Amino acid sequence: MSELTARLVKLGRNLGLEGPELRAFMKEERDREEKREAQKRQEKKEAQERQEKKGAQERKDKLELEKLKLQAEIENAKSLHLKKDSSASDWIAKIPRMNPFSEGKGDTMDAFLFRFEMLVKAHNWPEDKKFLALSNLLTGESLKVLQTLSVEQQTYACLKQALLKKVSVYSS
Repeated sequence: MSELTARLVKLGRNLGLEGPELRAFMKEERDREEKREAQKRQEKKEAQERQEKKGAQERKDKLELEKLKLQAEIENAKSLHLKKDSSASDWIAKIPRMNPFSEGKGDTMDAFLFRFEMLVKAHNWPEDKKFLALSNLLTGESLKVLQTLSVEQQTYACLKQALLKKVSVYSS
């Protein structure tokens, strides 16, 4: 006999029930107990479903927030890139026109570099832009000097030194 059955028999006898009345009482009480248990299971299931829904919503919200943060970072990176590009193109657009160095037309490298440095100074060009600007003004033999520089030597100081060295070799 189960614990519930034993308890119901004892309770029914205390109430003075016997035979069919006791069985009917026990059946009613078992049905009530089963309903209470079913109700508890249903409430527990609903609470668990609510908790799962809440967790799923929190995860969804967190993912949405992460997505928005990433989109903001991407937009920020794009705007920084555009600013960089526009500042580079602004700089290039602001380069004053200067004739390229031409050895055969009576120009000397010393005079050319002097004029170039005057432009650099007048326009406050950053050091890293001077190499690029000077390299765009070289032709002929001076351009070949540029092409002999290694990646590490691609600075304004190295290029100027190599150009002056080339001139001193040819003039000796």
